[in-house]
Amino acid sequence: QYNPSKKITLLWELLPEMKEVLKSNVWDSTIQVTKINASDSDFRVASTELVKSYYEGTGDIDVIPLGVDTDLFRPRNNKEELRKKYNIPTDKEVGFWGGTTHAMKGFENLKKYAAENPNIHWVIAWKQKGQDGFLEGASNFVHASQEMLSELMSCCDFMLVCGLLR
Repeated sequence: QYNPSKKITLLWELLPEMKEVLKSNVWDSTIQVTKINASDSDFRVASTELVKSYYEGTGDIDVIPLGVDTDLFRPRNNKEELRKKYNIPTDKEVGFWGGTTHAMKGFENLKKYAAENPNIHWVIAWKQKGQDGFLEGASNFVHASQEMLSELMSCCDFMLVCGLLR
């Protein structure tokens, strides 16, 4: 049960992972402050098991996975109708990719894969304006609602996950 007088630290795996993958020390101070806060907290919470190794010695860590609305994000049987709704080709294989232009999200990997597979039409959902890019010939959507995201995913034959995080 939540008690507002207790200090809770949400542990992020992103920063230690970015440090390793991008070989940069730019996040060291934030990682250190997070470890200090975690050590001084009553509760530590993370979204995956992976994060535990980064914060060993700070105390017990509860894993509370990120939730997905499975009533909204579910298989649908109206792919052609949704493709028409969003002006997505009905006669091509369609792949979905979502994210930002941040190096860890893997947009460069998507561009490479798309160049190697020109027969695939891409549906790209950009997180928000200012973090969006552009892929020529793709259907690019910026800051789509959850409902729209679920429909866009349902338009596709597959999802490409090519970020640099484990």
